[in-house]
Order: sequence, then structure tokens, then C-alpha cells
Amino acid sequence: MQEDKGRMREGSAAVEDADTRHERRDAAENRRRVLDAAQRLFAEQGVEAVSMHQIAQASGVGQGTLYRRYAHKGDLCRDLMHDSADRWRADIEAYLAETGDIAPPMERLGGVLFRMVSFLEEKLTLLASIGDSSFGKRRVDKYRAPLYQWMHGMIATLLEEAIARGELRPLDTTYTADALLAALSPDIYQFQREQRGLTPDQILRCVCSTFAADSRTCGEI
Repeated sequence: MQEDKGRMREGSAAVEDADTRHERRDAAENRRRVLDAAQRLFAEQGVEAVSMHQIAQASGVGQGTLYRRYAHKGDLCRDLMHDSADRWRADIEAYLAETGDIAPPMERLGGVLFRMVSFLEEKLTLLASIGDSSFGKRRVDKYRAPLYQWMHGMIATLLEEAIARGELRPLDTTYTADALLAALSPDIYQFQREQRGLTPDQILRCVCSTFAADSRTCGEI
């Protein structure tokens, strides 16, 4: 009898495991269909013109299922950005690894800012759609996000190295790193591009000139 009960429990557990795996496959498939549909619609119509209802219809996923995974379009855009952000981070890390022994810190910082502006220019509509609401009720939460912390630490370290080598006057590197990242936030970048009429090169040079006498260290877009 005990052996029969044991076999029944094992059989029940196997069925539950199979059901769980099936649900996970379904969830992964739904996610991919939603992201593919959203990316296609965004490319055709622009992010702002596309509704969550359209995305649900185009993906063949129920609207309730869509909203259970993504509370709003900003969450969906954030998920779309994940892979692109990982590749962008890897590109910056590779650049710093290649130039660490041959380029002065100010030049490397300029190269980092150049890559930040290039990324903003390429992904602005998605980045602008993510918005503060993707970080919860407290807007400051976005500054605790791992990507922001990584960017801040990288910029602060380059500033400290530049000061130590006499390339840059002494300054508060923690504050300056925050200020540089604020100057290149998606919302202010979008405003400067669309309302101020500034070009990516103009924005890059203005950002560089806030801490460096020679803005040419940032290169050109």
C-alpha cells in the first residue's frame, strides 16, 4: 500500500512538472509573439501611435494575458530594450578594455559619451516610451537600477582617473556623473532634438564642454 501511494505521488509530481514546463513554454512563446508584433508595429507606425489593444490583436495574445505581463506600453518597451541595452553595455566595456592602456581617461570618457548619444539617437522612441512609470511609484527608483549604477560608476571612475592625472580640475565626481547622465536622459535628449532643434553632435559637444575645456575629446556622431 505504501509503495502504491509512493508511486501515485511520483506520478502526480511528474504530471505537475510537465504542466509547469508546458506553461513556461506557453508564456515564453506568448512573450516572443508580443515582442515581435510590438517591434513590427512600432517600426511601421511609431511607438506613440500604437496601442496595447493593437499589439494584443497583432500578436494573437489575449488582452488580459498581455496586461498581466505588461501593465502598460512602457513595460513592454523596457522588455524590448533589454537585449539592445546588453549589447550596448558590452560594446562600451569592450571599448574601455581595448583603450584602457593607450588612451587618456578624458579621451575614453569622450568615447563613452559618444556611444551614449549614438544609442539615444538609435533607440530614442523606445527609451522615451519607457518613462518613469516603469520604475514603480518612486521616481528615484530608476537611479537605483543596475544599469544606471553601472553607468554612474564607470563615469565617476574615469573622472577620478582624469583628475589624478591632471587632465581635469578637481571636482565632485559623484555629482558630476549624475549631472552628465541627467543631461543625456531620454526625455531631455528628445526635447533638445525635437524642440530645440539641436543635432546629436551639438548635444554631445555641449555635454562635453560642461566638464572639459576641449569638447573635441568626444568625437563626432
